[in-house]
Amino acid sequence: MSDNNNSGMYVWRCSGGNCFRNGLFPERVKIKSKPISKLPANGAIQASVVFDGNGNCYIADMSGLVQAFDSLNKLIWKVNLNGSIIATPVVLPDDNYLFVATTAGSVYAIECNNGKILYKKEIPSISDPRILSNLLYVEKTNSIVLNSWGGKFYCLTSDKLEEKFVWDAGIFPYSGASSDSDGNIYSLRAVANRGIECVKVKPDGTESVIYSEPERKRGMYRMLVSASPVIDAKLKVIYFVANRDIGANLCTISVESNNVLWKAGFPNSVQATPIIGNDGTVIVFDLRGIVLGFDLDGVLKFQYKTDAEYLLSSGVCEQGGTVFFGTPNGTIHQLNEKGTGKIIFETARSIQAAPSFSPKGNLYIPSTDKNVYVF
Repeated sequence: MSDNNNSGMYVWRCSGGNCFRNGLFPERVKIKSKPISKLPANGAIQASVVFDGNGNCYIADMSGLVQAFDSLNKLIWKVNLNGSIIATPVVLPDDNYLFVATTAGSVYAIECNNGKILYKKEIPSISDPRILSNLLYVEKTNSIVLNSWGGKFYCLTSDKLEEKFVWDAGIFPYSGASSDSDGNIYSLRAVANRGIECVKVKPDGTESVIYSEPERKRGMYRMLVSASPVIDAKLKVIYFVANRDIGANLCTISVESNNVLWKAGFPNSVQATPIIGNDGTVIVFDLRGIVLGFDLDGVLKFQYKTDAEYLLSSGVCEQGGTVFFGTPNGTIHQLNEKGTGKIIFETARSIQAAPSFSPKGNLYIPSTDKNVYVF
């Protein structure tokens, strides 16, 4: 996951590609309208596919099965874990370890070359142990970050999964975290009587609130916190969605000053993480089935109405500006930089995880019909 060299940028080791989670592949990609192959799983797939530097892909499903396939889509190994897997795993930059978290509250470190479980850590929880947030690897501090439904974010060492520090995840602990090149971690949380907060956590665990969206009339339990923050490293800004009880704000904050640069409001809430186009366009997938594109000043550029009544998962964008995403209807859409789109394929069941690109630029789209479609 080295973001300081071109080779690392092509390897999508976590959901959204890298620790910035911006969903941008740094080359132009054209895909065909039909998949070149399907990779089968044992259960519905709600986690994105991740890769190592050799092009091997790792697929985790709701049955608890984790599988590794080589760049020719041949099975290398498989292992069963102790709970369903919803959180997207993460692969270390040296391609040695794959980290996977389950709904049973366990985090595993697995050898990439053979599937051997090296370490297992149980995340403490009084009531609900589920880990639903996509995992994050912070390269600067060599750390793994996750969000537990027990109400805490955890920062763990990536060698033995030892706890470094924790911080409050709020009422709806579903959202993943992101990090900048200095090792600062950004997360969202809903806090009763305060509202939705964007939190910056320094490498030593020091926490500060850099933005707060006030609690609304319907209360914090009606304010969904699901999407991860995303970072535009070139512009040094962080984007995140702060849902209200009705509608949402897309917020933009300077990484350097922590100042709010602009906000753009829209009428429906958002569950999916936004993505960033190569020209800086911020693309949002909302819960009325519409994709919205905002320019660098927060002005709405386009709205694209899909065939779905709502959108649960994020998309990905290639260098040329084409966006790919799936819907709860099982359809796969292709959207150009002007906001004109079309359905290019339909799977048998809902798509609830973001697509991802292999190092070669092939597109991997997981479906709840127990298959990953490769384009």
